[in-house]
Amino acid sequence: MNKKDIKNFTKLTRSGISLIVLIITIIVVIILASVVILTMSKNNPLKSAKEATFKSDVRNFQDELAVYVGNQVLMDYGGTREKITTSENPKVDEMQNYILSFTKKYEEKFGIEDDELVYFPDKVTADEKKWLENLGIKLVGYSIKEASEDCFEWVGNSITGYYDNKLKEYLTETNGVLKIPKRCKDTGYRALSGISYIEKIITQDENLNLSAQAFIHCPNLKSVYISKNVSVTEASVFGCCPNLIKIEVDNENKNNSSQDGVLYDKNKTKLIQAPGAIEICKIPDSVEIIGFQSFADCKNLKEVEIPEGVTKIDMYAFNDCTSLTSIKFKGTISQWNNIVKGSYWNSYSGITEILCTDGMITL
Repeated sequence: MNKKDIKNFTKLTRSGISLIVLIITIIVVIILASVVILTMSKNNPLKSAKEATFKSDVRNFQDELAVYVGNQVLMDYGGTREKITTSENPKVDEMQNYILSFTKKYEEKFGIEDDELVYFPDKVTADEKKWLENLGIKLVGYSIKEASEDCFEWVGNSITGYYDNKLKEYLTETNGVLKIPKRCKDTGYRALSGISYIEKIITQDENLNLSAQAFIHCPNLKSVYISKNVSVTEASVFGCCPNLIKIEVDNENKNNSSQDGVLYDKNKTKLIQAPGAIEICKIPDSVEIIGFQSFADCKNLKEVEIPEGVTKIDMYAFNDCTSLTSIKFKGTISQWNNIVKGSYWNSYSGITEILCTDGMITL
């Protein structure tokens, strides 16, 4: 090999090495870029900033509340001070009595229970719930002791009835709040019906089924909280409770869903319960069945819109809806007649007309 050949060979070798180096460099750059993109997707800067702001605000709320409580304790010379617990749905004005920096942005998400900041699980997002758990903030109702097992009659782990004096004594201590004991896995048919001194029901994060008419005819029941592992599959669990204002479902609950306080099964294929105090209800298009006594004793109900896809309206669905005189149905007269054929859906109600897309039915 002469000098010229050696020179050409050296040049080709160097070119080949340079090309290999370039290819390797490009591969490394691609890998690094992928890592950066994956890291950014996992650690979204906008989400991180939102989390930091949220947590900072909540810590400030805790600090301000702690200062307020501390001052109240110092001023309580006689030792008779009652711990702070806000109302059922505290507004900004009420919260600012104790936390000056509290803003409209956080209204309905937070309250105060026994001098501690608590959150309403159905009002916060899934991310906010995780952040609050990181901060050690408890959900509303944590301080209420669960009802003693000896307040009830049992068959295995199912409540089948109650002992009036013992349950009344417990509810007097909790100001009408019933926290169902963890032992309970099922409430039997009408097991706790007609109790006048229940004002609020709290379920715990245990597997629990609430059976049909379990709390029917509880005249002073105002609110219900359904935790993430509770299932409600039958209508009228809280039927004929005229003062029921809201039904809250934990946003991690996979068994049930809610919209404007109305309780549905998890796929919204069945309307299970409407609060007794509801005034307007626009039923989602996904609903196929309006269950037994779903609107029973909703004396304030004035407007209902039923989607075309409803295939069945169970007995007494609008029982004792004395303020409801007409229903708007998004289907035809023929469809409506097929739905209600042979049904007692309208018994004991004030409904006199159905407004369909092709005309009006006078009852």
